[in-house]
Amino acid sequence: SSQIDGSDRETGYHLADLQPDTTTFHVAAKLQMLDLQIGSYVTWAQDFTNTDDPTLERDGYVVTDIYAVWAPQQEILRGFLLAAGIDNLFDETYTRVYTGSNETGRNYKAMMSYQIAW
Repeated sequence: SSQIDGSDRETGYHLADLQPDTTTFHVAAKLQMLDLQIGSYVTWAQDFTNTDDPTLERDGYVVTDIYAVWAPQQEILRGFLLAAGIDNLFDETYTRVYTGSNETGRNYKAMMSYQIAW
């Protein structure tokens, strides 16, 4: 959970570039037989109303990210890792801080690595 509050020391006005209060949930499962971990992050943000200027208020949002990590433990494949994920799975349109533009939409990512221990 995250909560940020602030105001200008001279004027006392709320800072408009703050983020809304958010809560993040993480759920993951390890499928031992497949050497696989799958999971999801869900971030819920409340409406942003902590401003003195009503034009800077922003709607709340819910963003869901999913991921999978495969790290085989068989001798020949040990050290290999393959990870993939999708950020903003449902392509939610939202703004964390006031910038006049939205955050990135759906984003696909993947990573592959191999590590050898001597």
